[in-house]
Amino acid sequence: GSQTVVGGVTTSTVTIITSTTVISICGSTSSGSVDLSGASGSGGTLDCSCSCDLTGTAGATYSLSTYSNTGSTSAFTATYLSITSSFTNTVADAVFNFDANSALSLASGSTASFTASSSFTGAGIFEALAGSTVTFSSSSTTIFAVASTIASTFSVTSSSVTSFSNTVAVSGSSAAVSIGSSCQFISTSTTTISSSATFTAASGSTCQFSGGLSCASS
Repeated sequence: GSQTVVGGVTTSTVTIITSTTVISICGSTSSGSVDLSGASGSGGTLDCSCSCDLTGTAGATYSLSTYSNTGSTSAFTATYLSITSSFTNTVADAVFNFDANSALSLASGSTASFTASSSFTGAGIFEALAGSTVTFSSSSTTIFAVASTIASTFSVTSSSVTSFSNTVAVSGSSAAVSIGSSCQFISTSTTTISSSATFTAASGSTCQFSGGLSCASS
């Protein structure tokens, strides 16, 4: 079977995830909560258009096809979320906050598009796995205050800025970071780039590694 969940002020519970599952956290409210702790399966859509809270179980992975964000704040508690198709953020100044047991993981074959400014905060991780594609555009500024791993195609375009205040690892032969003209890649924490990765910066771009840069074999 499948499940359609429309959230509200009270917590909605997801028990099964399939290709037809729709998790619309907010409904018509300004905030919504979803409990994923008992959910199994994979696929479906997560839509956040308000202030969204997601709660799962530490050690579990929740796999969804699509994550569309137009909401102001998303709080992840014990929610390791794997996106297999697409992630989009189109609202300015969105905040994604993770506890230590939470992550946003972009699986192989998925795409992520940031067309508005956002911040990743807290103690979790952001990871773009090999075979995924991440694009920043529309003069957006994206701040990563969580540990980040980039093993993907990672393109900063259209006068956009990516800023890292936690560790960032550009890792593996599938990692290809491209910083366009008038774009910025700024890291104030430790940055590690593996020898098999590709990192290119166009004329007129800015790259700063004030937290230290190391190149590691891989």
